[in-house]
Amino acid sequence: MEDNNSKYNILLVDDDKVVCNMLKRFITSMGFNVITAFDGAAGLLKLKTEAVHLVITDLGLPGIDGFELFLKCKELFPELKVIFITGFGHNYEPKIKEAIQNGLYCCLYKPFKYNALEKAIKSALK
Repeated sequence: MEDNNSKYNILLVDDDKVVCNMLKRFITSMGFNVITAFDGAAGLLKLKTEAVHLVITDLGLPGIDGFELFLKCKELFPELKVIFITGFGHNYEPKIKEAIQNGLYCCLYKPFKYNALEKAIKSALK
């Protein structure tokens, strides 16, 4: 699958620019194209204007949070898979459970291992 990864665009949304850039470097090293946004509104705009195959979003975003972004993804592109990443899972448990019931692909809790992210991405894009 590695050879074909360049055909996939992954939208990565995280308001922590250091984390976002580290994750972008890792995902890019796997051969994927990464589109970044640092808040939910920018993520939503990129979702509407770019060809996106997978969304990875932090939950705790200013303005439009990751859960709202997930709902918009499902409204606009019902088949699009979304992965949540969060460092404050306990604060978001009800939203995570609701998202799972509505088609969330998975949720990774920070700090997570890169191989867990790699497995989630590859599995989501199969």
